[in-house]
Amino acid sequence: MAKAKSMARQETCFGNVYERKTRTGIRHCIDYKDAEGKRKREVVRAARSREEAVVVLEQRREKVFFQLNGIKKKRGPISFSGFADEYLGEYAANKKSRNTDEFRLRAAREFFKGRHLHEIDMFLVEQFGNSRRKAGNSEATVNRYYALLKKMFNCAINWGYLSSENPVCKIRLKKEGNSYRKRVLSEDEENRLLEASPDYLRPIIVAAIHSGMRRGELLGLKWDDIDSQAQTIKVRSEISKSGKERRIPMDSLLGAEMLRLRAASGKNETAFPLHFRKVREGFEKACRVAGIAGLRFHDLRHTFATRLIARGADLVSVQNLLGHSSLNVTQLYAHPIDERMRKAVELLVAERPKMAENAVELSPICHQPTPADSLERPVSDSFAWN
Repeated sequence: MAKAKSMARQETCFGNVYERKTRTGIRHCIDYKDAEGKRKREVVRAARSREEAVVVLEQRREKVFFQLNGIKKKRGPISFSGFADEYLGEYAANKKSRNTDEFRLRAAREFFKGRHLHEIDMFLVEQFGNSRRKAGNSEATVNRYYALLKKMFNCAINWGYLSSENPVCKIRLKKEGNSYRKRVLSEDEENRLLEASPDYLRPIIVAAIHSGMRRGELLGLKWDDIDSQAQTIKVRSEISKSGKERRIPMDSLLGAEMLRLRAASGKNETAFPLHFRKVREGFEKACRVAGIAGLRFHDLRHTFATRLIARGADLVSVQNLLGHSSLNVTQLYAHPIDERMRKAVELLVAERPKMAENAVELSPICHQPTPADSLERPVSDSFAWN
């Protein structure tokens, strides 16, 4: 894919409107400064002309003006679904977690269907949380739903859609506990999963198991990030969850798979030109066909870490490979497996036969007489109390 090229800019009193020529066509972009003076550059995906992009730039100018002067513009009533579209288009457009927000908002749209934003109160939000629990979501997931709704309502207040307080603020979050799932793919399950996977899905599964990369990192991986000479993968900061760049060495199997995939990729710039939804749906179908229950794509990352620890890798190396900022998080991924724990406790008796040969029979420290002993023992042997 050819690199995007910036075209002539159209300057306004607030910012600039310009175009970028890409493989899929021309995209209209805007460039301005927000209320804090930070430079913002956005792609106006829906704009079909410079004039439409200018309209969006004027909307940003109005929003910045109100923020600088503390003015909250009152807007008309809006449905929850309608505001969800605006939230995804305005606030979450450039978020790394936009796809996750969009996925979770499907359930929220269905629950709040037909309701206006100002009609939703704390009671309804708690009912929504209970509906997610009944659907099988953990407390950690329910808390993530609450966090998303809280941010949405804060945006609604700042943008003038609501004048009341945020209905999510007073909801007490329940303790998440240890929500870490100890699910690791066995070698037999791995073989069955790969056999059941379509051709487009098999390479990304192999890459996840042999690199420990997250799904989002794999989908954002470009061929320029793969060094075939040094046999390393560079995870760029813009696709890394931690925002830090890291490098992952490739083993021989992954290196051969990437070479094969590169030869068949043609002009694709990305290593895995797939949408996250297609990967999720394909992975779930492959698990059903293979008869594997309770496995998520993220569990392949767990499998990578656990297998390294089982084969003697140190935690610090695994931490660097996974890109964790804390060693405590790595320890959650690298939980011991049953066979390793069994071998550990067997060390207690490994030297027992040798100890038995050199053992000396010890007499009891204190002999407790039985009734039979008192009958057989002579009186002279008994204690005399003075």
